Amino acid sequence: MNVEQECFLLIASAVRSQASDVHLVPNEKRTDVRYRIAGSLSHQKKLSSSQAERLISHFKFTSGMDIGNRRKPQNGSLELQVEHRRLSLRLSTVPTVQGESLVIRLHSLKSLISVSDLCLFPKDVDQLKSWTHLRSGLCLLTGPTGTGKTTTLYSLLNERLELQKEQIVSLEDPVEKKHDHILQLEVNEDAGLSYGHLLKDVLRHDPDVIVIGEIRDQETASLVIRAALTGHVVFASLHAPDPYSALLRMIEFGIPNRDLSQCLQSITTQRLVKRRCPYCLSACTSLCIPQRSAVFATLNHTHIQKILSSDYQRNEMKLPSVFHSILKGVALGFIDQSELNRDFTYQGRNEFAEKIMVPAKTSSVAEPPSTTFR
Repeated sequence: MNVEQECFLLIASAVRSQASDVHLVPNEKRTDVRYRIAGSLSHQKKLSSSQAERLISHFKFTSGMDIGNRRKPQNGSLELQVEHRRLSLRLSTVPTVQGESLVIRLHSLKSLISVSDLCLFPKDVDQLKSWTHLRSGLCLLTGPTGTGKTTTLYSLLNERLELQKEQIVSLEDPVEKKHDHILQLEVNEDAGLSYGHLLKDVLRHDPDVIVIGEIRDQETASLVIRAALTGHVVFASLHAPDPYSALLRMIEFGIPNRDLSQCLQSITTQRLVKRRCPYCLSACTSLCIPQRSAVFATLNHTHIQKILSSDYQRNEMKLPSVFHSILKGVALGFIDQSELNRDFTYQGRNEFAEKIMVPAKTSSVAEPPSTTFR
């Protein structure tokens, strides 16, 4: 079997396992192959160091990286047809003391999930679909890397296109999902094509909707606000743990409260959680692939205006929290309780402890009602 076939079989195996990422991790004698499935890394097999080097070199060559340079991190991308599915692969290599490590992110180019199928709770569907009817203003989607923000944004854009024909322009680094009816521009910092530079040109290209992959700096934040204030619909992502922190981040970028109050329509934080398996009920067997859904916490325009008002006091309004959405899902039996221990701040955990009135001498968490699927 040649190296090209080995690389193809590795990706095909990952696709069959519904993996989102493939990791090749070197150690002293072998290289571990791991798949990220439903958010968790699982060991698949071991490769000899020489075999792993061949695979990594082939992936680097086909994705446009320099195969002769193993001393600096590199990024690349390629497209591949696997089992009647067109995939976009994003590749990243980094040098380690044990050798070169490779991570491959898998994206399906054609599959678009509807907003209704993304959400665990119906109220989140209604809040997100309100974005599809906006005629102007800014909507922010926040959350850690790998929580499905890009999937959510493209699902919303697809639903907008089904409602009306619009000129939609996206700025991404890199473009993760290709779409025939969206003008997609790729950021290239090395070539001087930053988010800020591209956004200035996009504003002269008669867009109805502008999508910004990430607000990274003050210049981009200012241009995004300018676009929203001049009658455009702008969807953008921002790295922040919750909606309130995202609002503070925009203020730190120097955006006046007056402008935020006028154009910021919604701030939504997203997390992916494992749904409780209706067949296994507890830990799934190796034959069962865990399914995930998204939960959200949203500050709407009314919330934002109240927070930005001069007389706002933090403790006078209950702010939405992803933690409380997870807690609700656990209580209803939709989500496994193990999700409570992942990705949440101590503040959220303390709020939870206060709500369930844990005695002072114990740190245990009360069990939710034992609700199961029938």
